[in-house]
Amino acid sequence: MEEFLKSNIYKAMMGEELLSLGFGTFQAFYAMEIFTTLTFFVIFIAVFQAGSIISKEADVGTLDLMFSYPIKRWWFVLQRYCTYATFVLMYPIAIFLIALLGASILNEEINKWAFFQAQIAVWLRFLTAGSIALLVSTIFLTPEKSYGVSGAILLVMFFAESLGRVMDSLNWARNLSIFHYASPGAVLAGKELPVGDTLVMIGVLVFCLAASLLITEKREFAG
Repeated sequence: MEEFLKSNIYKAMMGEELLSLGFGTFQAFYAMEIFTTLTFFVIFIAVFQAGSIISKEADVGTLDLMFSYPIKRWWFVLQRYCTYATFVLMYPIAIFLIALLGASILNEEINKWAFFQAQIAVWLRFLTAGSIALLVSTIFLTPEKSYGVSGAILLVMFFAESLGRVMDSLNWARNLSIFHYASPGAVLAGKELPVGDTLVMIGVLVFCLAASLLITEKREFAG
């Protein structure tokens, strides 16, 4: 058992950054419970919320009606994405408030500033994953294809990060995964949000969002 706890497989499962926090504090326990399962939730919400912004309307045939209003197409899509961004903001807020409440009830100390910055990283993950799902949605226009392709892309990124932790031969693939950058666990362990990682995430977000708006503005949609 001791050998397993020291193995690369266990480190990949839990994340080296979270393991560095130790097992004896409320902060470490809470972070491990939340951050080790959060990635799958991010993928699910991004695929089925942001991924349906365009594809769902196109599938039911109401997209032309939406675009017939006297507003720019890109503005309509941007408004929908901002609604998604506002919706997913409640998750990091809830995680942060529950952590404060739990620490208060149990009379435990947590690094509030580090935890706050970790929640910014959580929101960044939602936003970036959502922008990727939105881009896929504007390309394929049908919910089934949009969900399938965006889900596959995000899952491949997740496994690239996870397997890259274990296998040296796949370590390079971690650089292609959004889950490698601004990890909430790494932020919490390092007690600050890395500027470089944040810029990478914002760069991917802006590129995918801009591409989505451009495609929506330029392409023809069947009625």
